[in-house]
Amino acid sequence: MVAIGWSGYVQALMTQLTGLQLPIWLQRAWDSTQPDSGKRFNLAASLITLVMTWILTMKTVWGAWVNTRIVVIKIVGIVLVIIVGAFHINPDGSYLSP
Repeated sequence: MVAIGWSGYVQALMTQLTGLQLPIWLQRAWDSTQPDSGKRFNLAASLITLVMTWILTMKTVWGAWVNTRIVVIKIVGIVLVIIVGAFHINPDGSYLSP
């Protein structure tokens, strides 16, 4: 429903900026109350939906990429603490040297 509303805005903006209009059959989806209107498919709403889907997909992919890098940094930090800490263990029974 949101894409249908935005479709009207996009079509009006396109008409105002360029003077071009989509063919009647691409302006709105088929309406059973007006079967002879010539409207068959809402191209703008479909394109808006596809673009938003692409943006959300790319955001998910980018988020996974960033999350992987953060996990690697955390693991490197943990390994570094273990390695540095291993050199501070005393073999005589006391755990850590001051």
